[in-house]
Amino acid sequence: MDFNPVQILNTANTKATIWFKPNIGEFGAEIVEPETQAPTEAATYPTDATPMKGIDVSKWQGSIDFDKVKAAGVKFVILRAGLGKSASQKDIMFEKYYAKAKAAGLKVGAYWYSYATTLADVLAEAKACVEVLKEKQFEFPIYFDLEEASQFANGSSFCNSLVQTFCSELENNGYFTGLYMSRSPLTTHISSSVKDNYALWVAEYSSRCNYGGSYGMWQYSGSGRVNGIYGDVDMDWSYIDYSGIIKSKGFNNSPKSGTTTPSTPTKTVDELAKEVLAGQWGNGDDRIQRLKAAGYDPDEVQKKVNELLYGSGSTSTRTYTVVSGDNLTAIASKFGTTVAAIVEANKSKYPNMTANFIQVGWVLTIPS
Repeated sequence: MDFNPVQILNTANTKATIWFKPNIGEFGAEIVEPETQAPTEAATYPTDATPMKGIDVSKWQGSIDFDKVKAAGVKFVILRAGLGKSASQKDIMFEKYYAKAKAAGLKVGAYWYSYATTLADVLAEAKACVEVLKEKQFEFPIYFDLEEASQFANGSSFCNSLVQTFCSELENNGYFTGLYMSRSPLTTHISSSVKDNYALWVAEYSSRCNYGGSYGMWQYSGSGRVNGIYGDVDMDWSYIDYSGIIKSKGFNNSPKSGTTTPSTPTKTVDELAKEVLAGQWGNGDDRIQRLKAAGYDPDEVQKKVNELLYGSGSTSTRTYTVVSGDNLTAIASKFGTTVAAIVEANKSKYPNMTANFIQVGWVLTIPS
């Protein structure tokens, strides 16, 4: 996914893109303007499907206005969560992209780029991925990105084992998994029995996808242009709306659809508040949704949590639920406090919170 295409503009103002992937030795060219390109009838996908337009991004895209991206007709985005064997290799833009894409109402998935040369390596990569993804909800699959030439050089059996090891670890942690590969190595290095087990995302930069099997997504360009993004971006078509599958089964940290509300809640507010403080109900919007699904009032529970933390009648028990467009400077001004004070009051509840990062749905404690 990470390479730089060369673009040429001819006298008819038609853009041609020549691309090369040195890690797998593939090259090719595009003559169609990527952002207007649509899948042809020759492409292999479900005949009753309505393709969804999407993009995939990493830190190389820089600052993104996801509201403009959505207004441009994009329905989903696949974020690079990270790469390699350590959670410290999380993509530096992942948290910001996730929060802003969610706030814009886009469906979100993720991928993890692999450099694994042993099964121990790929297991470490899977565990790092799980660590980075925790407490976040995704409407699209979590993809294993396999594209290093050194991996393909070890043969199909090795590549099959990498995919199975990574995806099994993710599935054991409740994630709906997929595999991203270019068409050629996917065809030659991955067996049908493995491909059939996971959501396939095929990369082939052309006016059609020539992969002969079934697949759910096609990355058709590495040089698309979308309003809200400066420069080139990868473009995708999805022929499956994975969100329904994922939500109905409760994958990717999402509550299962059809969850029934108990007619008579079985726990007191005091009991629930203690469970919240013990971390049993999650954080932010996840906590709110889980409490509602179980038939409880999140606001009442939060009041009791504040009482347990600060004492009854304390002036330091104000709360505020983050909505789209909020920032800490504005919230601090509204309540007559400081950004630093808000961060300090909430850092145990939201460890990834900073002066510049908050997430829609978080219930912030506002100190006096």
